[in-house]
Amino acid sequence: MAGMSLLLVALAGAKSTLDVSVLDSRGRQVFEQVAAEEFCSCNSALTLAGCLAQRPDCRVAQHLGRFVIRSIDDGAGADEILAALSADVLGPFCAPPLKLEVTGAPQSGPAGAPVVLVEFADFRCAHCKEAAPLVHATLARYRDRVRFAFLPFPLNNHPLGVRAAEASLAADAQGKFWPMYEQLFAHQDDDFEPQVLARAAKAAGVDVTRMTKELEAERFRRLVVTFKQQGLAAGVDSTPSFFVNGRLFKPTLLMTLSDRIELELDRNQGVCQ
Repeated sequence: MAGMSLLLVALAGAKSTLDVSVLDSRGRQVFEQVAAEEFCSCNSALTLAGCLAQRPDCRVAQHLGRFVIRSIDDGAGADEILAALSADVLGPFCAPPLKLEVTGAPQSGPAGAPVVLVEFADFRCAHCKEAAPLVHATLARYRDRVRFAFLPFPLNNHPLGVRAAEASLAADAQGKFWPMYEQLFAHQDDDFEPQVLARAAKAAGVDVTRMTKELEAERFRRLVVTFKQQGLAAGVDSTPSFFVNGRLFKPTLLMTLSDRIELELDRNQGVCQ
């Protein structure tokens, strides 16, 4: 270990889960600079370097260290990584939680799960469609630890987006939200005219006659408006937007939804506070 700093020597210890051996000399320098300047977690008096060296069993520090290594591997420099830690990792993690009302929203997962994931999305949004398989995979991976709620957020209050949102809630009332969710995204390139929604509903196993009557009566309109207003008040300005235990989070290539959930699950496992 000649030539390695005390921090890197500590990271080679048995308690550390960080593999710094993947870093070249330039990468190690960047890692040390970032770790010396960034604090570990929200209320820690230790820098990330101090925590990793003195408390290598701190799980939050391990998460932050892995993010730094991923960023270095992606070619980022110290300043860029420090900015990303603030904007994409610690900022969302340390923000005060908001109380989101999800009554009436499609939900899945155990009621007592340690993580509540809320998604605001628009069925006309291409990014939401792209994210849908990732959301499914994430929920499958954490099915015993995550409670999920879907809140429709029709962008610009577009009539077609509102109509699709109402149809999803009508399907949920029949216990068919997920099949309808998939069908609505599958028909995203079609206008959500009544006949299109009817085809989607039929394919999803929804009682089309019942749904049509509820849409004509605007049974779910107020709920859609309420969810949209709540999202705006919470800072939602694009879709999809996610909240992890009440904290807004926008996934990136280097800080994925799974990464954020893992960090949340270990929120109380930081030992440097």
